[in-house]
Amino acid sequence: MRIVEVEPITAEEGWVKGKVAFTTGEPVVGGLEYKLICVTTKGKGDEKEVETSTIAEQSVLIGVAMDEPGSKTEDFTFQYDFKNWLEKKGGVLGAASKLAKFAANTFGDKKHSEYYVTVTANVKGVWNSPSDRKLVSVNVAV
Repeated sequence: MRIVEVEPITAEEGWVKGKVAFTTGEPVVGGLEYKLICVTTKGKGDEKEVETSTIAEQSVLIGVAMDEPGSKTEDFTFQYDFKNWLEKKGGVLGAASKLAKFAANTFGDKKHSEYYVTVTANVKGVWNSPSDRKLVSVNVAV
């Protein structure tokens, strides 16, 4: 299975949209789990820290039966909300926090965040669930 396409994210909340192709040798997929994740990296070398957090996720039961393995492409959509995710991570940033964040990023160790969509399939008869991860462009002022 592989993610073929993911549309850029340009709003604070909305729908992640894309396409996934089933490339497995097994003919039936029973369910899919979609996630929008943020991977934040700080530091370098031995001091490098990586934090992964889930912004949105959705599981769906499907019964994709393929005529030939790897012959099916499906559209997907699932909802996300950056504002809600930030509130859960530590509250809405006030003016003082924004200033402190700016100072830390300007004069201290900078954090680098990347956003990914992941899709994991539950394939009947396979013990290891196939999955894929694709970088998604996020242009949101949060």
